Amino acid sequence: MLAAASEGYTRRRDAKRAVETVRDTLDDDRFEVYEDNRGEYRWRLTAANNEVIATSGEGYTDRGAAEEAVERIQEYAPDADALDVGFAAFEVYEDAAEQWRWRLRHRNGNLIADGGEGYSERTAAQDGIESVKRNAPGADVVEN
Repeated sequence: MLAAASEGYTRRRDAKRAVETVRDTLDDDRFEVYEDNRGEYRWRLTAANNEVIATSGEGYTDRGAAEEAVERIQEYAPDADALDVGFAAFEVYEDAAEQWRWRLRHRNGNLIADGGEGYSERTAAQDGIESVKRNAPGADVVEN
Protein backbone atom coordinates (compact mmCIF):
# COMPACT_ATOMS: atom_id res chain seq x y z
CA MET A 1 0.00 0.00 0.00
CA LEU A 2 1.36 3.40 -0.92
CA ALA A 3 -1.32 5.65 0.58
CA ALA A 4 -4.56 5.63 2.54
CA ALA A 5 -7.43 8.07 2.95
CA SER A 6 -7.26 10.07 6.12
CA GLU A 7 -10.95 9.40 6.80
CA GLY A 8 -13.70 6.93 5.98
CA TYR A 9 -16.54 7.63 3.58
CA THR A 10 -20.16 6.50 3.89
CA ARG A 11 -20.76 6.68 0.15
CA ARG A 12 -18.69 5.17 -2.65
CA ARG A 13 -18.99 8.30 -4.78
CA ASP A 14 -17.47 10.42 -2.00
CA ALA A 15 -14.45 8.10 -1.88
CA LYS A 16 -14.11 8.32 -5.67
CA ARG A 17 -14.31 12.11 -5.48
CA ALA A 18 -11.54 12.09 -2.86
CA VAL A 19 -9.29 10.06 -5.19
CA GLU A 20 -9.79 12.63 -7.94
CA THR A 21 -9.11 15.46 -5.51
CA VAL A 22 -5.76 13.93 -4.57
CA ARG A 23 -4.83 13.53 -8.24
CA ASP A 24 -5.91 17.04 -9.19
CA THR A 25 -4.24 18.83 -6.30
CA LEU A 26 -0.86 17.10 -5.96
CA ASP A 27 0.86 20.23 -7.24
CA ASP A 28 -1.04 22.56 -4.87
CA ASP A 29 -0.80 20.48 -1.73
CA ARG A 30 2.16 19.57 0.47
CA PHE A 31 3.60 16.38 1.83
CA GLU A 32 4.78 16.38 5.43
CA VAL A 33 7.21 13.73 6.67
CA TYR A 34 7.23 13.42 10.45
CA GLU A 35 8.24 11.13 13.30
CA ASP A 36 5.34 9.62 15.23
CA ASN A 37 5.11 8.73 18.94
CA ARG A 38 6.55 5.25 18.29
CA GLY A 39 9.66 6.64 16.61
CA GLU A 40 8.50 5.65 13.11
CA TYR A 41 8.44 8.03 10.16
CA ARG A 42 5.20 8.71 8.34
CA TRP A 43 3.94 11.07 5.69
CA ARG A 44 0.68 12.90 5.18
CA LEU A 45 -0.64 14.90 2.24
CA THR A 46 -2.17 18.16 3.39
CA ALA A 47 -4.40 20.43 1.29
CA ALA A 48 -3.98 24.20 1.06
CA ASN A 49 -6.69 24.53 3.76
CA ASN A 50 -4.56 22.32 6.10
CA GLU A 51 -6.96 19.37 5.82
CA VAL A 52 -5.16 16.00 5.75
CA ILE A 53 -6.33 14.20 2.61
CA ALA A 54 -4.05 11.14 2.60
CA THR A 55 -1.61 9.37 4.91
CA SER A 56 1.08 6.73 4.60
CA GLY A 57 -1.02 4.21 6.49
CA GLU A 58 2.17 2.66 7.87
CA GLY A 59 5.34 3.72 9.63
CA TYR A 60 8.85 3.56 8.18
CA THR A 61 12.01 2.86 10.14
CA ASP A 62 13.86 5.86 8.74
CA ARG A 63 13.04 9.24 7.23
CA GLY A 64 14.60 8.32 3.88
CA ALA A 65 12.16 5.44 3.38
CA ALA A 66 9.19 7.73 4.07
CA GLU A 67 10.58 10.31 1.65
CA GLU A 68 11.01 7.59 -1.01
CA ALA A 69 7.36 6.64 -0.50
CA VAL A 70 6.38 10.27 -1.12
CA GLU A 71 8.37 10.24 -4.36
CA ARG A 72 6.53 7.08 -5.46
CA ILE A 73 3.17 8.73 -4.72
CA GLN A 74 4.15 11.77 -6.75
CA GLU A 75 5.22 9.53 -9.64
CA TYR A 76 2.41 6.94 -9.60
CA ALA A 77 -0.71 8.74 -8.34
CA PRO A 78 -1.53 10.81 -11.43
CA ASP A 79 -1.91 7.72 -13.65
CA ALA A 80 -2.88 5.05 -11.09
CA ASP A 81 -6.07 3.08 -11.56
CA ALA A 82 -8.81 3.72 -9.02
CA LEU A 83 -10.06 0.30 -7.98
CA ASP A 84 -13.76 0.18 -7.25
CA VAL A 85 -13.83 -2.96 -5.15
CA GLY A 86 -17.07 -4.81 -4.55
CA PHE A 87 -16.76 -7.47 -1.87
CA ALA A 88 -13.18 -8.43 -2.79
CA ALA A 89 -10.46 -7.86 -5.38
CA PHE A 90 -7.52 -9.83 -6.70
CA GLU A 91 -4.12 -8.13 -6.69
CA VAL A 92 -1.24 -9.10 -8.95
CA TYR A 93 2.13 -7.83 -7.76
CA GLU A 94 5.85 -8.39 -8.12
CA ASP A 95 7.61 -9.47 -4.92
CA ALA A 96 11.14 -8.64 -3.74
CA ALA A 97 12.50 -11.72 -5.56
CA GLU A 98 11.00 -10.38 -8.82
CA GLN A 99 8.38 -13.13 -8.91
CA TRP A 100 4.76 -12.41 -9.84
CA ARG A 101 2.18 -13.30 -7.20
CA TRP A 102 -1.53 -12.89 -6.60
CA ARG A 103 -3.63 -12.41 -3.50
CA LEU A 104 -7.31 -11.82 -2.82
CA ARG A 105 -8.30 -9.02 -0.47
CA HIS A 106 -11.63 -8.28 1.14
CA ARG A 107 -12.84 -4.73 0.55
CA ASN A 108 -11.83 -3.91 4.13
CA GLY A 109 -8.20 -4.66 3.17
CA ASN A 110 -7.90 -8.00 4.95
CA LEU A 111 -6.15 -10.78 3.09
CA ILE A 112 -8.55 -13.61 2.15
CA ALA A 113 -6.30 -15.80 -0.01
CA ASP A 114 -2.78 -15.92 -1.35
CA GLY A 115 -1.51 -17.86 -4.36
CA GLY A 116 1.29 -19.35 -2.28
CA GLU A 117 3.87 -19.33 -5.05
CA GLY A 118 5.67 -16.93 -7.31
CA TYR A 119 5.66 -17.02 -11.11
CA SER A 120 8.28 -15.78 -13.53
CA GLU A 121 5.59 -14.28 -15.79
CA ARG A 122 2.75 -11.92 -14.84
CA THR A 123 0.39 -13.86 -17.11
CA ALA A 124 1.00 -17.02 -15.08
CA ALA A 125 -0.19 -15.23 -11.92
CA GLN A 126 -3.25 -14.02 -13.83
CA ASP A 127 -3.87 -17.60 -15.00
CA GLY A 128 -3.78 -18.66 -11.33
CA ILE A 129 -6.50 -16.11 -10.55
CA GLU A 130 -8.64 -17.40 -13.40
CA SER A 131 -8.21 -20.96 -12.12
CA VAL A 132 -9.40 -19.94 -8.64
CA LYS A 133 -12.39 -18.11 -10.15
CA ARG A 134 -13.33 -21.20 -12.19
CA ASN A 135 -12.69 -23.89 -9.60
CA ALA A 136 -13.37 -22.41 -6.15
CA PRO A 137 -17.17 -21.98 -6.42
CA GLY A 138 -17.85 -25.68 -6.94
CA ALA A 139 -15.00 -27.16 -4.92
CA ASP A 140 -15.83 -29.63 -2.16
CA VAL A 141 -15.04 -28.74 1.42
CA VAL A 142 -13.38 -31.66 3.20
CA GLU A 143 -12.34 -32.07 6.79
CA ASN A 144 -8.80 -33.31 7.52
